[in-house]
Amino acid sequence: MNLGTRRDPEDFRFSEVLSALSFGLGLAEGQPEGRTIRSCLIGMRMADRIGLDAEGRSALFYALLPKDAGRSSNSLKMSTLFDADGM
Repeated sequence: MNLGTRRDPEDFRFSEVLSALSFGLGLAEGQPEGRTIRSCLIGMRMADRIGLDAEGRSALFYALLPKDAGRSSNSLKMSTLFDADGM
């Protein structure tokens, strides 16, 4: 896709937006590029192996993509600094 091309917001799929956010958050946290996608792929392959139905696969997919969202590499530092439990 050309970066100068605008897409109608209705053309975006939730999975695309979630994937992009997960990818960006991973990079911001210093994770290796593609870590979240690889984790999702591994989980989906496991779902294939155990014969998970379509509804279960969908739930798994949407649980795996944002698995690190909200996790901050700074949370441990902050909790240690303020003598609080880990967040």
